[in-house]
Amino acid sequence: MSDLTADMSHWRLILPTLQGFVALLLMVWEQHNSRVIESMGMAWDTGAPMWPFQTPEILLVILDAPAYLLAAPICAIAGFRTIETRHPVILAALILVWFLVGWSMDFSLILKRWARKPKTLLLVFLTTGTFGLYASIYLAIDGIRWWFRYGGFTISSLLIFLRAVGPLPWCALIAVVSARNLLRMFRPKPRT
Repeated sequence: MSDLTADMSHWRLILPTLQGFVALLLMVWEQHNSRVIESMGMAWDTGAPMWPFQTPEILLVILDAPAYLLAAPICAIAGFRTIETRHPVILAALILVWFLVGWSMDFSLILKRWARKPKTLLLVFLTTGTFGLYASIYLAIDGIRWWFRYGGFTISSLLIFLRAVGPLPWCALIAVVSARNLLRMFRPKPRT
């Protein structure tokens, strides 16, 4: 049984490696697009509202919105404005986020470590759950409003829509996990 447990507890390595590799490919694609745009000048411009060069960033935001949220204040404070300067920070944040998720999956850290501090857990889950629920509702309403105003079944419209609602699954997941953990906290414990 211990061999099975040992084999199953590598999420802290698998998740950051896999997500980091995908993000790195998207970042390389985005930097290639930047070089093409610089070499062409304004000849690349295909007009509003969407340019093909934005596709890698849109996909990266959809896949790793929590890392973008973590990296945003660091990039703002450091004054990183270009893609080349932001990518290392985003990649580091992405690896950190997925390492922590994998570590939590491997060792059930959240519930084991904080089980003795129920008030802290309650505050954390209420805060993150409320934020996740609010952000989910806001993004859904904003996405629907945008779709009815500008949407259509073109690649351009779909990419812009996906960019607008990209963090929605993450926010909904945060709300659901927080609510589930709150319910687990208040569930009566069996008497032994």
